[in-house]
Amino acid sequence: MSRVLPMRLAAPLLLLVCVGSAVADNMSSPYHEGLGGAKVRVHYVHLSMERVPEFKVKDRESLLTAHEICRQGKEALRQVGEDPGPYQPLPPDGIPEKTWIEDTEIYYGAGRSVVVVTKTEHRIDLGESKKHRDRGLTGDCGLRRTTERIIHFMEGRRVCKVNIAAGKTWLGPSCSKSASGAAASGAARALGDVNVVRRAESLSPGDSLSRAPKSVQGLVGLTGESRVIANHRCEVSGTPSLVEKCIATPESAFPLHISHLNRERAGILLQAVMTDRSYTAREVLLDMEVGDQVFAVPEEEGQPQTGVSPLPRLLR
Repeated sequence: MSRVLPMRLAAPLLLLVCVGSAVADNMSSPYHEGLGGAKVRVHYVHLSMERVPEFKVKDRESLLTAHEICRQGKEALRQVGEDPGPYQPLPPDGIPEKTWIEDTEIYYGAGRSVVVVTKTEHRIDLGESKKHRDRGLTGDCGLRRTTERIIHFMEGRRVCKVNIAAGKTWLGPSCSKSASGAAASGAARALGDVNVVRRAESLSPGDSLSRAPKSVQGLVGLTGESRVIANHRCEVSGTPSLVEKCIATPESAFPLHISHLNRERAGILLQAVMTDRSYTAREVLLDMEVGDQVFAVPEEEGQPQTGVSPLPRLLR
């Protein structure tokens, strides 16, 4: 039995519906447009991801290799008289220059925050790894493009995650309560460093960073460097070999809050740099008014979503 999407979930999903003119103009509305509720003030930042050129080339080469392996596998089956299944060549324009596009919006409110990540990735349809006698190979070697939107809500100790993807049923949010030391351990966990996570989680919420192990301090401690990004000054912490962040702390009518992407220090994330990619703010709006439904976590299940736009925001 189909279920009607709650309005607070349906509105952001409408932003993902593919509209030809919007895609043609490389333009779409930000997450908060179309969401109602009482007006609240937030600090808003829009960051775009850029792959390091070396890794961007490797991404394309991996897709080309996967397609060629798939093509050769089907040809080998054809030569021995077996059904190779359908085959789809690469499009006339080939593999796009950017095979992974990621756009991030962060809304910092009074005591709460929302991070909206919209990600488009390309892959080769290899299907299942084994061959079925009645259908041949299930993959057709074609180039596929998928978009998903992941939303991280933080309010007090409550942390929720919502994942919306094309053609998949949305089963409701995944929520939990943050534990002691979550600020430092959250940053460490993103890097998969189990030892750093365990040491960071041993900290109490009120502990000074100076009590943290050096491995944690190196991850979240200030370096003394500052930058100006999107016309705002920010202070650098961490290191690019792990993750380097630049966080602004402008004057604010309400206390600056943390977000899923900067749990270690309150402020506005303007840049994050890693070995293979970087995220840099393209737009920063302080004291912007939005409907408070931006912070509402949808609690009901939804229908399968189709027609997700591969370019739901302004992208290069």
